[in-house]
Order: sequence, then structure tokens, then C-alpha cells
Amino acid sequence: MKEPLRQFDQICNQIAETGMLNGRERVICGLSGGADSVFLFLALCELKERFGFTLRACHVHHGIRGEEADRDASFVKKIAEDAGVPLRIFMRNVPAEAKERGRSLEEAGRDARYECYLKYAGEWRSEPGEEGRSGEVAIALAHHENDLAESVLFHLSRGCGVHGLAPMRPVSRLDGNTVVLRPLLGFSRKEIESSLVGRGVRWVEDSTNAGDDAARNRIRHEILPLLAEEVNSAAVRHISGTALRLADVSDFLLAEGRRRAGFYLSSGRDGLFVSERVMDEMPAMQGEIIRLAFHSASGKMRDVGSVHIRDILSLFQKEKSKELCLPHSTYARRVEGGILLGQRSEKKEDSSGGEEHPLLIGGSARIQNWRIFAARETSPKEMLTEKRYTKTVDYGKMKNTLVVRYRRKGDFLTVRSDGARKTLSDYFTDEKVPRAMRDRIPVVADGSEIVWVVGMRIGYKYRITGDTSSAVTLTALSGD
Repeated sequence: MKEPLRQFDQICNQIAETGMLNGRERVICGLSGGADSVFLFLALCELKERFGFTLRACHVHHGIRGEEADRDASFVKKIAEDAGVPLRIFMRNVPAEAKERGRSLEEAGRDARYECYLKYAGEWRSEPGEEGRSGEVAIALAHHENDLAESVLFHLSRGCGVHGLAPMRPVSRLDGNTVVLRPLLGFSRKEIESSLVGRGVRWVEDSTNAGDDAARNRIRHEILPLLAEEVNSAAVRHISGTALRLADVSDFLLAEGRRRAGFYLSSGRDGLFVSERVMDEMPAMQGEIIRLAFHSASGKMRDVGSVHIRDILSLFQKEKSKELCLPHSTYARRVEGGILLGQRSEKKEDSSGGEEHPLLIGGSARIQNWRIFAARETSPKEMLTEKRYTKTVDYGKMKNTLVVRYRRKGDFLTVRSDGARKTLSDYFTDEKVPRAMRDRIPVVADGSEIVWVVGMRIGYKYRITGDTSSAVTLTALSGD
């Protein structure tokens, strides 16, 4: 017997009961105009008084569907105006960005949306009158259980591990000051649309979702309905529920893998050494540590699947000098006592190409597969973030506009309170960073002085002290 469809008020109450809105002060709703985002927007309008948060909306025009996209922008503008909610519309040329970055339209569109959400969040934090509020802004997205099930089947079909089977979480962190909320993951597309129809609410349809030419659309229109018809009517709910449980497993593996990796990984002149003692771990942890090692050696995980991890692990059973060619010009070679992960010399390039990108406060800058975000802190003396990919620094000590780039001749860091300096080259040598990796580690620079070697240390000059009056949190995310 099928469960009855849950309606608008019931879904709002169940969202409230999750607790994900507790303590939120500012929420931005991603509003595309589709049924799911319209439903989420209306639900947040209902809940904002109950939880005391301020609501805004954000729409991204991708520059793809011509008049239809213009129609969507006009539609969401009217919805926001009727609700009295401020709306920010961003215009992007996604086809051009996809070509420039070597990404598919879907991937470039996703990148564009998250970049716009983060930009809007940073602008909101920096507005006058926001000083007394928490630095955190929440981005609410309308992914539902059908979206989650589609992603699981897509990743599973292409080959993935536990992390690929847990592609979405109800609450996740985008950067040091921005979280993503997905309040609708426990609800179906049918429930969402039925609730809107019951309230007489319209929405707009994206015509590109109706075709079956894209892999995800075929999963949506053919495979999931067939599973529901032939296997189990609750197939979508079971798949999405399993994915949410696997998210807990994924988080544990990642945290525990990072904790244990230090026992088995060490950097040398020729690359990253993985001790064969890692084979004493349980198989799941072996794979996680190898995955982290590959990411560290190559700087990327895009196009790296379970098969590559298994191939690297099998190398422990081979004789010395056996070698694997891996994605991103990376090799794995069996050596005495373990495996060496490094970059193939014949593929080596100076990835900097002299490029540099301004990093404005409240914005972000991208360099190859990295994006660096800069968010102003309202209470600098209370903020001291010391995570590997998130650092809070003294903005008042900066003399120039910050830039994101790769190393250059003359770069240096302040390393002690007395102002002593060390060249970036000497720092890399002292830290045993492989030469093949040094031109691929991004830095945030203030002229020739390094504020942050991404993933490593900040310059002593920029540390937060009792005299700090203005601070910025820098967050690095790998896009691959």
C-alpha cells in the first residue's frame, strides 16, 4: 500500500523538526523557478518568522535558453516581489565558461551557481549594519530525494566508492562562513508538485529537463520510473535513504583517513611515499588513505575512480620498479618498502604561466582546479581558524590587493615575530615538498610576500593577534 502524499504544511513541519534552521540568522534561497525551488522558497517564507531568520533569494541566468531563461528570471522576480523578499539575479555566460574551463555545460552551470551563491553571501556579510550578526550565511537549495537517487545511480554506473554514493547531505559546509542546507532531501518530486497544485501555485519548466539526450535525464525519465514499476514502488525513497546513511560512513572514512594518513605518507624529493605498512589497515581504510595520497600527489581527483585506487593497492603485491600510469600525469612506482606517487617528468609543465587573479574581500578567485574565497570577519579577535584549507588572517597588515597565483622568483614568507624572512623556495625545501609539486601549489600573495601557502602555512606577519582590528577568512576548495 502506497504512503499518502505529504502536503505543504506537513512538509514545513517536518523541515522544522530536523533542526537545520535552528540558530540561522541569514538564509539565501536558490530560486530557479522550477517546482522544487518555488516550493522551498514558499516553505522558507512560512518558516522565517518561526525561526527568526532573514530570507533573501538568488537566481542565476545561465545564458543558455534564450527567451525561456529570460521568462524564468521575470517569473522569480515576481514571486520574490509578491513575498517581499529581496532577490539578486546574476547573469552568466555558461557556454563560454564551459569552453574556457574544459567543462560540460552541466558542470559549468553548477560552478556558476555556487560562485554566485558565495558572492551574494559575502556581499551580505559585508553590508553596513551586519556587524552584530553571526558571520555565517546559509544557502538553501531545493534538491529532493529524486535528485539524490539520480545522482547515486549516475555515480554508481560510472564507477565510484563510498564518497560517490553519498553525493548530498542535508547540511554541509561550503566554506568557513557558508553552509548549504537541503531541506527537501526527504521528500519526493511528486509530493512537492502535488503540494503546489493544492495551493494553486504555478512554476516554470526548464525544457532541457524534458529530453532524454542527457544521461541524468534518462535516469530521471526512464530508469527510476522502471525501478518503481518493476522492482519496488518506493525505489527512489530507498535509494535516497541509503545515500543519506552512507553520508555518515563517508564522513567517518574521510576524517579517520586523514588522521591515519600521517602514519603512512611522507614527502620526498621525488614524490609522495606510501609505506607498505598501510596494508595492515582494513581494506576500506587502505583505499581511503590511497585516495588521499593520490589527491595530495596530483592535486586532483576528477576522473579518478575506484579502479585506479585498486590498481595502486595491487602494486604492493608486485616486484620493485613496476609502474602504473595514472590520470593527471601521475605515476605510481613500486619501490623498497612501499609505493612512490609522483608526476611524470615528460608531462611536467610550469602551470603558473604567469597568471594571477585578484582576490577581493567578499569574492573569490580561481586558478586551474582551485577556487579561493575571501570573507571579512566581523569579530576578528574571536576568529582564529587553523584548518588546513581555511585560515583567518590579519587584513590590516596587507599592503596590496591580494592575488591568487603560483610561486615566482623573489617570493618570501615572514616566519618569526622578529620579522625574519624565508624564501618560498627554502620553505618548500624545508617542508620536503617534491619539486614536481611546487609549481602546482597555489599561494595567496601580498606583492612578493606570501600570505598563505594553500594547504600549508600562513606568513607570521599575517597572524591574528590581540591588536587585530580587521580580519579575513581565506578558504580553498578544489574544483576537481
